[in-house]
Amino acid sequence: MSDRILNLAQLEALYDEPSRNSLVKVARHITPEYGAWIGAARFCVLSTVGPDGTDGSPRGDEDPVVHIQDPQTLLMPDWRGNNRLDSLRNIVEDGRVSLMFMVPGNSNVVRVNGDAHLSVSAAHLARFERNGQYPRSLVVISVSEVYSQCARVILRSGLWQGQAAPDLPSMGDILQAQTAAEAEQSARIDSATYEKDWQARVKNPCGELEPALSLPNPWCPYRGIFAADLSSNCLAFSCQARRAIWPKSVQPLAWWILGHDARRPLALQ
Repeated sequence: MSDRILNLAQLEALYDEPSRNSLVKVARHITPEYGAWIGAARFCVLSTVGPDGTDGSPRGDEDPVVHIQDPQTLLMPDWRGNNRLDSLRNIVEDGRVSLMFMVPGNSNVVRVNGDAHLSVSAAHLARFERNGQYPRSLVVISVSEVYSQCARVILRSGLWQGQAAPDLPSMGDILQAQTAAEAEQSARIDSATYEKDWQARVKNPCGELEPALSLPNPWCPYRGIFAADLSSNCLAFSCQARRAIWPKSVQPLAWWILGHDARRPLALQ
C-alpha cells in the first residue's frame, strides 16, 4: 500500500471540514480591515508560477511594500536587483500570483490571491519616485481574494517573540466586519468574544481540543490534563513538569505514561 496521497478523496478523508471562521474570513476585495494590514506591511512574499516552475520571492521596502490603488488593485514597485527576473518572467507567462504579508510583532498573516501583469505606465511609476529614482516596472495585482492566516504558525515558531505588537485590526475585528451583514444575529461574530475564545484555544499545543479531562492519577506525583484533539488526530497531556503530544495510535502507551514519573523523559519509538 502506497504511503503517498494520490487523490483528493484520500486527502480529505484525513481532515475534518473547515471551520466556519476559516471560510467567512475570505473577502473578494480589500476591506478596510485587511487594507490596514496590507498598508502596514513593508515585507511580503510574492509567489508566482510559470512554464519552468514556481518561484517564491521576498519583497521589502522602506515604505509599504505595495500601494493600494483601489479595493481590487495593488501596485508593487520592482526596484533594481540582481536582474534574474524569476517572478517577472513568470508573470508575463502566467499571471496567477499569491502574496503573503507580514508585520513584525503581530502573529497574523494576510494572504492575497489574484492575477497580475507588468506595467511601465509613467503615471504609475511616478507614484513611487524616491530621490529621483524610479522602479523599473510595476507589478499590478488584481485581487480575487484576501484572507488572514491562522496565527498559530507564527506563535509556534516564536518569530516575533519579544517584539511589541502593532496597533492593527485583530482577527476578531476582521471576522466581525465580514459577518456584520448576516441576517441572523447568531451568524454574526463578535470581535471581543472571538478574541477571548482564541486566547484560550491558542494555549493548547495540539490545536482545537475537546474539553480536557482532569485525571488525578495515584501513580503519578503530578495531576495531569489529558485531552483529545479531533482535528489533528493527537492526544495531549500536560502537567506541572512536562507537556507532551502523542498520536492516537499510541493511546494505550499514553495512558500508561500517565502513571509514569513525569520527571523522567521517555523516548517514544
